[in-house]
Amino acid sequence: MLKILYVSGYPLKGENSPSINERQFISALSKRKDIDVYYYIPNESRDIINNDSTFYYNFYEGRIRDVFKNYIDAKNWTNDIVNLFNNLGCDFIVIRVGVSVYKCYNLSCKLPKKIILKSVGKFWMDTSSDNLLSNSLVKIYNFIFCRMLRNALGVETVTKKYREKVIESGVASSRVFVIPNSVDSDLFYPDDEDTSSFIPQNAFPVIGYVGSDPHIRGGIQIIKMIHKLQFKYPKIFGVIVGKGDHREKLYSLASKLKVANRLYISSWIDFEKIPSIMRSLTIGIAFAEKWRIRLENCSMKIRQYISSGVPVIANKNSNDFLEEHNLGSLVKDDSNIKEIICRVEYWIKKSQESKKKFKKRMHQYAKKNLSSDVILNKRLEHWIKLYRM
Repeated sequence: MLKILYVSGYPLKGENSPSINERQFISALSKRKDIDVYYYIPNESRDIINNDSTFYYNFYEGRIRDVFKNYIDAKNWTNDIVNLFNNLGCDFIVIRVGVSVYKCYNLSCKLPKKIILKSVGKFWMDTSSDNLLSNSLVKIYNFIFCRMLRNALGVETVTKKYREKVIESGVASSRVFVIPNSVDSDLFYPDDEDTSSFIPQNAFPVIGYVGSDPHIRGGIQIIKMIHKLQFKYPKIFGVIVGKGDHREKLYSLASKLKVANRLYISSWIDFEKIPSIMRSLTIGIAFAEKWRIRLENCSMKIRQYISSGVPVIANKNSNDFLEEHNLGSLVKDDSNIKEIICRVEYWIKKSQESKKKFKKRMHQYAKKNLSSDVILNKRLEHWIKLYRM
């Protein structure tokens, strides 16, 4: 039986967006009876998982200039993991790289070809500043990250484009595989009786965005749509939730268009409240920045919408499976409100035809194709293959 040590470089709760991904991953791992899994996670996460197989460390996010403190923290963290790995007799480590890349790089040097790097996205930083020091630090960061990738037993990326970038950094193609983001389909499911208290009881349609940086990923469009559709749909309501420096900008636009009373706008909220918000939506919006689209944006929120029985409006050239499986629509230009409204109205009508059957179909698709349990099976196939190389 495989023995795996899972390490999270992030706290598993709070405003760090990867924490949701990792919590879903841990939930799927904990169900498996065919592998032994040990966990090394930050102290702040004790209420997420707490058993005899879990070990904790003090999460430290130091400033760049605190060189000595960072070095000591990295050294202690690495030594703890190496000791655990050896004492437990683990076969390999699965790690989500955290805010301190140096710590993970240091670990990869101590345990070469014993680490699988999980959910790698845009790992490189771009040099755009005229500041010589800043550019130098970016180059050092990129150098360290690429060395860490080459030290790893394997690297999983969230899209094919990211896989290409990892291979370009010098990693053998046989060691790099694509594992898309997933959804906990046992947590995100349709339920008309369990809806959010933030939303008026008779509101319809409810158009929403739930995720980080809503001011650049759909919040602006939701406000403009509600402004244009409020007379056609007198009970229309918008939900915009997610961390980011955006509330003033969104409130300002909503006030200017006189639709603030038709909106619930919030910054980050606790993860436990998100499923009921998702269930309350008629349509979910999930736009992305152009650079994400070029790299085949693999949005977790899209998977959460679908599993909750909510059709999605997203960008073209990204998440094409939405139209292929009749789960949503893709727009060419997410600044074209007229085009977005056209797609939204189609799904307002479509979602009300055999409503329960419609939601059930979407949830079943997520359960069979996008769930954390299904994706973990694919992961394990790759892990075993790498371990036997």
